[in-house]
Amino acid sequence: MPSRHVVWLLVAALIAAASAYGVPRALDRGVLKTSLKISSLPRSVSNVSCKSASSTDVLTDCDFNFEPHDLSSLLSGRTYSHETNPDSLRHMQSGYEGNAPFAVAHAYRATNAASQEFKHGGHFLVFVNAARNRARTSLYIE
Repeated sequence: MPSRHVVWLLVAALIAAASAYGVPRALDRGVLKTSLKISSLPRSVSNVSCKSASSTDVLTDCDFNFEPHDLSSLLSGRTYSHETNPDSLRHMQSGYEGNAPFAVAHAYRATNAASQEFKHGGHFLVFVNAARNRARTSLYIE
């Protein structure tokens, strides 16, 4: 039977491993919420994975799953135009860290790009699959 000291070390190691896994995911959820400009993410949002390129500009993309009925909530923080030709956006069809790539069926472009956020240029786009349960955001600020 292992000593109490060994058991506590194992418990501490498990807690540290869980924290190391959970903290980045929580940060990704915060990045997504901030990018969408909404106060909280719907409960159905899952498998959030965000990546930012190292640059003098802000280049952040997030890939995530959600329930179709939550799409309007996800899009409520900004004003969008619905892109009529998402086929021209095929380059955005990739997933991150275990999230499989998906075909873009709907694309939404933030129309408030003239705001202070984009005063030097940039965009915010949301790409959604046909089932409306997968999305990828693309934030670019010069």
